[in-house]
Amino acid sequence: SDLCKNLITFSFVGFETISGCILALLLAFLGVEKTIGKKQLEIRQFQKEECEASGETWIAPEIKAAQDEERFMLENEEAFALSLKAKCEKKGLNYEQELSTHKERVEAKKAEQEEKKLKIEQKEKAKLVKANQKEADKLAKMSEEKRNKFLLKEKTRKEKEDEAWKKESAYGVSYRSKIKAELEKVA
Repeated sequence: SDLCKNLITFSFVGFETISGCILALLLAFLGVEKTIGKKQLEIRQFQKEECEASGETWIAPEIKAAQDEERFMLENEEAFALSLKAKCEKKGLNYEQELSTHKERVEAKKAEQEEKKLKIEQKEKAKLVKANQKEADKLAKMSEEKRNKFLLKEKTRKEKEDEAWKKESAYGVSYRSKIKAELEKVA
């Protein structure tokens, strides 16, 4: 019936459209993505200070993760070598040849991953250069009056963002000290 068809159509199209509009309105009030980089830098600085205060040497999370991954890979390789040795003894295969074949595959895969990572980094750099060039071209095409107006507007926007960040950062620092004090009471 027509009512059933309309209901099904609404449930697939109408509901998605309405919920999408509501979510778009809600996103207008979120400012997290504007300051996420600054927040991450501040958190990293707090972590570094705490680490140095406790007498430990600071290791960046990326480096620590890479070291952990490397250690995990070495442990995996050792376990694989042991299981391969047992398998070769059981089946009468040449252990050294099987191990070298495995190492070649692992190295090839690692090289492929590095190449992929390098390509992604190059694409990101090219994208950034292209965006900067586009912005420069946009400014060059503007008349002097429009350019000055645009730059003033950007400067004002940046000042507002910086002021909002200062308030948010001050609140974050006070909240962090409050939480630290509460944790010290508990401990």
